[in-house]
Amino acid sequence: MSKILIADDDPNIRELVCIMLKNGGYEVCDAKDGRNALEKLMIEAIDLAIIDLMMPNMDGYELCRNLRQYYENLPILMLTAKAELPSKIKGFEAGADDYLTKPFESDELLLRVRALLRRYKIEASQTIQVGKVVIDKIGYIVTFNNVQEDIPMKEFELLFKLAGFSGKTFSRDRLINDVWGYDFDGNERTLDVHISRLRERFPEERSGFKITTIRGIDWRLNNGSEKNAISNRRFGISIALLCVFCDRLRHYGFYLRLYGKAARNINAHLFMADRIFVCYRHYSAYTVYFPQKS
Repeated sequence: MSKILIADDDPNIRELVCIMLKNGGYEVCDAKDGRNALEKLMIEAIDLAIIDLMMPNMDGYELCRNLRQYYENLPILMLTAKAELPSKIKGFEAGADDYLTKPFESDELLLRVRALLRRYKIEASQTIQVGKVVIDKIGYIVTFNNVQEDIPMKEFELLFKLAGFSGKTFSRDRLINDVWGYDFDGNERTLDVHISRLRERFPEERSGFKITTIRGIDWRLNNGSEKNAISNRRFGISIALLCVFCDRLRHYGFYLRLYGKAARNINAHLFMADRIFVCYRHYSAYTVYFPQKS
């Protein structure tokens, strides 16, 4: 069970947030200001921090900077009444991962907490498996079909980044910043070269995943299961469009018969439209009660 720290000088807000989080299935501990929060972090194993901005002794901005310095992988959610854009910018620059303004809904708070914990759990994971490839961050080892592969460091980091967020699209700037650093001043085509090398090392038909180029400037790693899910959705959409057409044709046939203008071949087409429409209805019911696994 994840444990969450709430730092706020208002005891009523602390109590309210604690109740919301406990109802959401989390353990909680609270602090009355920034200094108290740092003291709690020294003795408690905290998975996420929710902090207010306006606190005595140490405000939220200073607390956030300290957390980023000493607890780099700790998710931070700022919960404050300061809704102005400059305050939000200052908060994110101090190191916050998310920003929620008061008053707030319990459901929204829990959704943001779950999203932050899920994101950091993926980033903190030391071993990732995608398709038939296992990536071990501790030993910087890549195993492909149970055979260890030796790949350059930057290719490893790029593969680990894409595999850790399978299905997510990354921009060129984001990947360069995360893998090569913000101070990288080399050729931006370096990224394209590394992507090409990874595709050569791990072909889709053998590895079970594919690195896709989006609009020529973004990249995404897709599992084979995700590809099947996309195909299923496209098939369902096509069937739905066909259903609409057949439904319209059935109504059109009704008016033809009404005015005595329907010929034998028209009736044959209408019969086929009827069958297609009925089949679609059965297909819809099947996918609702027996969804396809992705």
